[in-house]
Amino acid sequence: MPQYGSLSLSGELEPGFEVPFPITATPDVQGGLRRIKSDGTLNKFTGCCGPSVFLGNNGPADMYGDYIVCEPVGRLIRRAKITKVDGKNVMSNAYPGEEFIASSDMNFRPVNSATGPDGALYVCDMYRGIIQEGNWVRPGSYLRPVVEKYKLQNNIRRGRIYRVQHESYRKTRQPRMYDEKTDQLVKHLSHVNGWWRMTAQKEIILRQDLSVVSALKNLAKTGLGIGRVHAMWSLEGLGQAGSEFSLSLLNDNDYRVRQTAIRLLEPIFQSGDDAHLIKVAQLLDDENPRVVAQVINSIQYLRSPDANDQIFAAIIANDENDLIQSVGRLALNGNKGSRGSRNSALLTAKGLRSFKKGRDIYNSLCMACHG
Repeated sequence: MPQYGSLSLSGELEPGFEVPFPITATPDVQGGLRRIKSDGTLNKFTGCCGPSVFLGNNGPADMYGDYIVCEPVGRLIRRAKITKVDGKNVMSNAYPGEEFIASSDMNFRPVNSATGPDGALYVCDMYRGIIQEGNWVRPGSYLRPVVEKYKLQNNIRRGRIYRVQHESYRKTRQPRMYDEKTDQLVKHLSHVNGWWRMTAQKEIILRQDLSVVSALKNLAKTGLGIGRVHAMWSLEGLGQAGSEFSLSLLNDNDYRVRQTAIRLLEPIFQSGDDAHLIKVAQLLDDENPRVVAQVINSIQYLRSPDANDQIFAAIIANDENDLIQSVGRLALNGNKGSRGSRNSALLTAKGLRSFKKGRDIYNSLCMACHG
């Protein structure tokens, strides 16, 4: 499968999202005074790591799908709400002016987060005095006196893992997937806990047990929720997501299924199968901008004038959608197959609207005489 590259969208973070709210001063920050607020705390995220999307079922319901990211320099963990706006994910702090977890312990260094099999959130704390690379804290450096003042150099090899447990937490049965038959694993693909879904999918693919192909196809076509997508990727991992199966899901009611079907067809129409490409390209008119963006991402690698022109048309038709504009421009800037397409990538949203208006006027008033 091709990789589409990184994409940064304007407005994907709420204003002020990059400002953290530690509860202890951070004199050991590598950036020095320019990275410190007037109260001595960190003024900008600088060491983000260990991100995850919480997919557990053993916590508050409103936490499911939230973004968790660790900031070991600020000694805190941010929880962010993800809101979809015209296909674009917009993140906002779940606790305005505060953090989900923050510590006054100078050794608190959260570096990873994950959803556990019990549906709770787990956090890996390096619990270490010095978090910077050694070169920045050697004798004579700006940070060395700070490190020695707080004796941070003495605290090593004390890492630990925390379970963040809600007051409604309840014990659940331990997974025994290695002992289960493959058809039992298929049922886990629809589990409410994302850990169970992803682990079951991985185990199904590793086993390469083709006896569950029929059950997987049935789940993909008639199941409910995200389990259908897991079934589709399980089939891909088994080498059983053929073109006929994927084509049958291109017009599904669930946009996530349509997105996945497009991706599963990529190896086929990239090999020169124009019939499949035509059917996929029809989804450039899809009502969901994430599906349109997926089509653009998938067809951009064809390196053909037709693909460029189709992407160009999608940009013009969606001149006010940030996601499609950004994905389309990124695709055209990397694909030099059409002069018109290259030029379109340089137009602003306002320019595209003007272009579209001029095209419509020409088609309605000028075409009859000038062709």
